[in-house]
Amino acid sequence: PGSQWLFVQLESGREYLFVGDTASLKANIDTRRIRARYVTDVLGADDRKAIFSQTVALAALGTREPNLIIVPGHDPDVTEALINSGTLTAGFSETP
Repeated sequence: PGSQWLFVQLESGREYLFVGDTASLKANIDTRRIRARYVTDVLGADDRKAIFSQTVALAALGTREPNLIIVPGHDPDVTEALINSGTLTAGFSETP
């Protein structure tokens, strides 16, 4: 509850996984650590065990599928790097 993932495969074959609040920052995946207890328990009333399991699974998926681009929900540094590299485009397009 409270987070959605979105998988996108472009016509070119490039694949993205937008992981919402499950992993707010890339560091959550890299270190296999979830958000602070205050955020998960007080602000969000999240299932910490489930989020931890999902975070570990994301780390394993990233290792198993190195071409998959995992986009954390709230990591401006990662988003900016993806935009600067041309991997993502800022904003939305009216045409597909």
